[in-house]
Amino acid sequence: MDKGARILVFTMHSGAAFALKAFEAGASGYVTKSSSAAELVRAVGVVAQGGRALSDDIAREIAAERLLKGARRSTI
Repeated sequence: MDKGARILVFTMHSGAAFALKAFEAGASGYVTKSSSAAELVRAVGVVAQGGRALSDDIAREIAAERLLKGARRSTI
């Protein structure tokens, strides 16, 4: 495995679980095909500079899941 590799996943899979697995596997970014061209170009730039990128739709889904998990914990 090349530790210097920067991997951006560009996919039709829009579930948060797919994105989280991609990051666990070493991806630096995850962008869905429903994202705008500008969002894809931005993600390529961020990942190329060593950063991490996530498309807005997946970021919203992950945030919503975390809110739900937090709400479930507070009602138990």
